[in-house]
Amino acid sequence: MSFQNKNKKEFENVYHKNKFNVYRIAMDYSGSHKESAEEIFQEVFLKLYTHFDTVDEEYMAAWLVTTTKNTAINYMKKRARECPKADIELFSDLHLKEYAESAEEHVFHKILQKEKVGYGWTILDALYEENENWYEAITMVYCMERKQKDVAESMGISIQALTGVLYRARKWVKIHYNSDDYTK
Repeated sequence: MSFQNKNKKEFENVYHKNKFNVYRIAMDYSGSHKESAEEIFQEVFLKLYTHFDTVDEEYMAAWLVTTTKNTAINYMKKRARECPKADIELFSDLHLKEYAESAEEHVFHKILQKEKVGYGWTILDALYEENENWYEAITMVYCMERKQKDVAESMGISIQALTGVLYRARKWVKIHYNSDDYTK
């Protein structure tokens, strides 16, 4: 048996012998948060794997307990300092824009904006189903903000023809999706 295979077998034995204890300690320190405990558990055994040759076999269980506790404490400290991206965006919006409205009105305003974006995608999907040329013209001119001259060239039509396509597409959208809820 080679040296690497011997170490691999020893590591597997230590892992199977201690995995439940390490997981239990990780769960205790993470407040029974399963995902956090699993990350702590993985980090502890990765540390053990990288330092396996330097850890004395006699103190292996104690090393695992101490490493699990310290890893969990550090993990929970780091996690406490994290701020979800949505909170950061909302916080920065509140400070970057001058709103005369309350925080609740600002949140409702953000929700309405997201609904409008969703509604826009619904309109574009329906426009694509109705007429692919309309969809192509609308997306290139209004969404991608390309010049009408360039769009007409890429579509292989004249500018006057593109103007007509855009007019018909806008008219179709107004007829089928003209709602006061989403035109504000």
